Amino acid sequence: MELWIRGSSEKSEDIDALVEKYAVDGVILDDNTDISKSVVNKLRNKNGKLYDTKQRLTGTIIEVDGGVAGQNTALSLVGSIEWIVLHCTGDWTMIPVENLVAACEGTGTKLAVIVDALEKLPGVGDALQLGPEAVVLSSDSSPSLWEAAFAMRADRRSSVASQGEISGSARSDPITVGPDIQVAEIVDIGTGGVADRVCVDLIQLLKPGEGVPVGSSSKLMALVHGETAQGQLVPARPFRVNAGPVHSYILLGDGSTKYLSELVPGDAVRVLNAEGPHSAGRVVTVGRCKIETRPTLLVKYRSMKGAGYGQIFLQQAETVRLISPTADTPPARMPDDNNLKDDVFSWRPLPVTEARVGDKILIVTNQSGTHVGKRISANVTEK
Repeated sequence: MELWIRGSSEKSEDIDALVEKYAVDGVILDDNTDISKSVVNKLRNKNGKLYDTKQRLTGTIIEVDGGVAGQNTALSLVGSIEWIVLHCTGDWTMIPVENLVAACEGTGTKLAVIVDALEKLPGVGDALQLGPEAVVLSSDSSPSLWEAAFAMRADRRSSVASQGEISGSARSDPITVGPDIQVAEIVDIGTGGVADRVCVDLIQLLKPGEGVPVGSSSKLMALVHGETAQGQLVPARPFRVNAGPVHSYILLGDGSTKYLSELVPGDAVRVLNAEGPHSAGRVVTVGRCKIETRPTLLVKYRSMKGAGYGQIFLQQAETVRLISPTADTPPARMPDDNNLKDDVFSWRPLPVTEARVGDKILIVTNQSGTHVGKRISANVTEK
């Protein structure tokens, strides 16, 4: 974490003194202000636009006054500019900061947050266990705020050095969001209670072996098979996935997640199949979400590769199926064999009503936590 100062032309001497005393990393200056001390980042503020010493547009200051407009403006700039300097002037501070911390991670855009009160500093500095890349104080900030920010930076740098935690510069690398298909073993199954369950109807037909990752944890989602099988008592619905209750996560096409309760027509979800462990699958748009009250079963499972435990609630119905591999890994291929059919899981649909402890199912794992559906590198435990 870096410590910055924002000052005006009337405070140039004060700025120099603070830069020296607190080893300030960056300054934001008015267009007609200068300082004698050297800093890593010297930016000039011209009507909210920030320019470096070579007159290159480097960042922008975004005011968030409690409405959504300021936050949405900041979010729209993520990935297209080096620095976003966030100034929350209304009643809402932590939620915009957390949302921007999550949005900026892995994009190359760095977040600085202006802190104008001592009581806000701990929350901002540790937002989502990551915090912004820089905390910005004013040349008029109280000595107690400066001392607290100075100590927080020292603690953060010490923690990074001793524990290898993620720093702002390290967070510029993208988080891996590609699906990793693994085998899990069912360890428990029982009554899940009555739930508001969601059927996700897609605008494309599903094939046998295809499903959508869903689960109570975004880290270990089960692959729920589409309703492609023709039954004696009900017709097939090859565009539908009976995905489970409203609290469940579903994997979207861009690698983020949503609660089923938030899914709407036009959203794009990731459809995967029983191909090899890193099958990319395809992205399909949601056409309709159908919510009805139904009894459920609770299926608990553990990753066979040690990725942990997960669970999924599914409607107690014969037409709701998981995907069960008939082997724990895909058959091996010879290096010179181009027949991709040999590199797939052999599989069978497993009705949830027939699932038993010890049965194997396919799951999708990702060890990153999430914030508002976006994957972050902070430690997040889901039970």
